[in-house]
Amino acid sequence: MKIICPLTGYEAENYGPVGELHSLIHTYENPAVKRVLIERTYMQVLQNIGSKRPLLAGYCRNEFEAGHKPVVFNEFSVLDIESTLKYPKTIKEKANHLLRHCYEHGGQEGQRFKLQNGVDYPLCYCSGLKDFDAVIDNLVDRDLIDCTKTVLSGYHNHFNFRLKSGALDALENHLAQGPMLGLTSQSIVLSEPEWNTRVGHAVDLFDEQPRTKERMRSAVLELCAVLEPVRAELEGNFGKKDTNTFFQLVNEFDIRHNKNEIGKIEHEEQLEWLYYAFLNTLNTYAKLERKLNPDW
Repeated sequence: MKIICPLTGYEAENYGPVGELHSLIHTYENPAVKRVLIERTYMQVLQNIGSKRPLLAGYCRNEFEAGHKPVVFNEFSVLDIESTLKYPKTIKEKANHLLRHCYEHGGQEGQRFKLQNGVDYPLCYCSGLKDFDAVIDNLVDRDLIDCTKTVLSGYHNHFNFRLKSGALDALENHLAQGPMLGLTSQSIVLSEPEWNTRVGHAVDLFDEQPRTKERMRSAVLELCAVLEPVRAELEGNFGKKDTNTFFQLVNEFDIRHNKNEIGKIEHEEQLEWLYYAFLNTLNTYAKLERKLNPDW
């Protein structure tokens, strides 16, 4: 019997348990999402609901493209992802996301990309084929890609394109101005739902425009609140000496225990540095947690 992927509506190829025959965790593959890990009972829940889940499809595909091990989908992990993930929503945001993906995967060296709307729409969190077509049209209209289109059948289209010099210049300038900006678009999924909520809140505070020193400081405080309870586990992953040095730095800035005064934090540049240092630490911890606990 053909098993259907509840995220895309496509066939769930090679569907079966992970490890032992009666494992609660199942896995499957298809070209759109690559690989999925999901609890068997939650697979049934999604299949009974019947509607596709493009956000989860986009999450899976982007995690695969980034080289991350897949998160096991269940009621709690999906709730965390759907409530904390920062992802592109408008056509222009999706187009910029795809542009950046291509740049980081050979586009800066002139590589041509061959994408199909029916297979690659999750790359930029599109809802389906027509949404992906609109993304390509947006990039063509903005003169950012040199693209040829081939109609395969019905609404299924094949696109062959490369990034144009204007896109390369814009991306290189953007990266030069903020090499850590891409960090906030990564999904940081920790084992405790409360931690994920606080990290998501910190990112929202920091990204809110116009940016203020008080919101930046609040974002740093949120990340500190998450870092403290994972300190023991950080020692196991980073080493006790390095972890102690890191937390000594945090304490010397006096931002956890003195919430009524700015203390030594006088400039936005200091807060920006702390924010990205803390966020990157949690991002690395989340990746290690997933790697060392594959069944989580």
